[in-house]
Amino acid sequence: MKKKIFVSLRENHEVMDKVIQKLRQSSEFDIILHRPFKDIVNLEEIIKTLQKVDYIILKASNKISLDILYFAKLYNIPTLHDFDTVITCRSKITLDSRLRQIIAKYKKELADFILPIPPSYVGFIDQRNVENFKEWAASRLPLVIKSHDQHDKFIRFSYLVRSLEEIDDFCERFDGKLNYAVYVQKAIDCDNMDRKLYVVGDQVFGIRRESPIEICLRENLNYINADEIEKHNLEIDERTQRVAKILSKELNLKLFGFDLIKLVDQDKYYLIDVNDFPGYRGIPNIDNIIVNYLEGFLKTKLGH
Repeated sequence: MKKKIFVSLRENHEVMDKVIQKLRQSSEFDIILHRPFKDIVNLEEIIKTLQKVDYIILKASNKISLDILYFAKLYNIPTLHDFDTVITCRSKITLDSRLRQIIAKYKKELADFILPIPPSYVGFIDQRNVENFKEWAASRLPLVIKSHDQHDKFIRFSYLVRSLEEIDDFCERFDGKLNYAVYVQKAIDCDNMDRKLYVVGDQVFGIRRESPIEICLRENLNYINADEIEKHNLEIDERTQRVAKILSKELNLKLFGFDLIKLVDQDKYYLIDVNDFPGYRGIPNIDNIIVNYLEGFLKTKLGH
């Protein structure tokens, strides 16, 4: 008998749409597809549906996705990533605290590779009285200001301010998006290259690209589509594998990504982000890699 797999995924996802299409060809699984930005569901009926499925795979792209994960937690339905894990990764604030805890726990194992997280802060920027924030920031510049919720593309930003004047520029550019808590971090003197690592089970892949923050500042842009930035293959060494293994274990993640940035004058890195279900764009053959992993994982998990 086919196992029922509930999948919640936004439309037109370059990689995961291919994954779902191939999983549907399997004789082992019956895929029930939910589109969180399109489908309107009856709450009583969706709970009944979820109670009949064997497993849930969810790419949490909006708050409806989180509701489904909470239903799964409430009714003990197994999920690829659970509610608590996704909530942790969704918020820059909670993720910062959790990563500090993990880095401290594995201090010896990571000492030759990962640096402690720089000073970070959380608060509001009142656009009616920006001088309060500028007074606080004056002795701490340069700073990177990021949106609290990195999953919400409508309020998402990441902006480097190096002077008090650039704080005014930031507030002007993101007018209307600052009525939320912001995450502020001491800027790091790095080489302006992002290392994006993608994990599928015990496999790790990576790309290197120029930092979107650096491009926006250089070209005076409010926004840049990160998918359009030129990507280069990143060699995965034993140290990177070690970080992936630790994050997988501590955050209970199976399909995930994490970001590293490198100090200018040292072969050491800052761990600046973890994504509980990244886009995986730029990795050759990644849809087949994910399908192969999920087929094996689900058969083991569900007793096939």
